[in-house]
Amino acid sequence: MALETADMQTSRWFLCVFLICCCACGCAQSIDELSSRCPSTDNAIQATCKEIAYKDLPDGAKALLRKLKCDTPPNPNYDDGSAVDLNGDGSLEYQFCCKAAPHGPCGSVVIGKVGGQWKDLGAGKSLLGFEGACNGFVVLTSEHSGFHDICQPVECAPESKTSEKCAPMIWQFENGSYQPVKPAGKPSP
Repeated sequence: MALETADMQTSRWFLCVFLICCCACGCAQSIDELSSRCPSTDNAIQATCKEIAYKDLPDGAKALLRKLKCDTPPNPNYDDGSAVDLNGDGSLEYQFCCKAAPHGPCGSVVIGKVGGQWKDLGAGKSLLGFEGACNGFVVLTSEHSGFHDICQPVECAPESKTSEKCAPMIWQFENGSYQPVKPAGKPSP
């Protein structure tokens, strides 16, 4: 995977400041409150999202994480991920920690099977802000190319980083991988 980009560093900085401020002010938001920043959450699919440890991943998923040079396993601080069916085929896709961070949440990847082959569904783009299973990884009702869109309510979309408000990052599956799109969610105050 590529080194962290300036946009990812800015997003990581925003996320850390956001979490520190919320903890210090006693205004920490619940997952439901964070999810409300996203457009049209698919509550039925989101409810099936579960936590998974590295040891419980399918062998093909572990092999792909090794191929992607994910450096987090067996680090116990990063031995977790989210498992959810994003395309309705009955097979789970996984958001899993991949790159350890010096501070705050790890960088993560979304992996799954496409055409029977394990694939990095983010095409090398790291998703920021893994905050525990299914937290900050919101499945939307909208779909593109057979996969549900994903919202990350605590990561700022690039176009909103220069404004005073942060719109959540939305990912859509296009041309065989998840791609970030222009903000469509509700900006934070």
